[in-house]
Amino acid sequence: MNAKRHQRLTTIKQLQNAYKFVGKDVEKYLQNNKDLINILMEAIELIQKIFGEKQPLLEKVVDEVEDWSWEYLLITIKANCNYEDAENKGNQLYDEWYIKYADIIKSRLNYMIIESLIK
Repeated sequence: MNAKRHQRLTTIKQLQNAYKFVGKDVEKYLQNNKDLINILMEAIELIQKIFGEKQPLLEKVVDEVEDWSWEYLLITIKANCNYEDAENKGNQLYDEWYIKYADIIKSRLNYMIIESLIK
């Protein structure tokens, strides 16, 4: 195994420890979109800092509309706070992370914040 592939697989394993992968397609999607790996590594640090979320979900989503489909990764973050605080925290994540990589991410990665039922 060459050094670059080994390093990429190690980083994907780190992502599997940081995020809870939903489904089997996430790892394959990351192997085909390698530039998202470091972006996701940076995101987890901010998500933990801003939301206190230990292990957000990461899943591959396929949206299908008539004769075309769109695949992307979705980070699902649980917010243990009221709606207004969650919105402010979401804006902070957008300002400190997402906007910085918007041109690279394009439509391949997004996030959503959900209210945790357990407070």
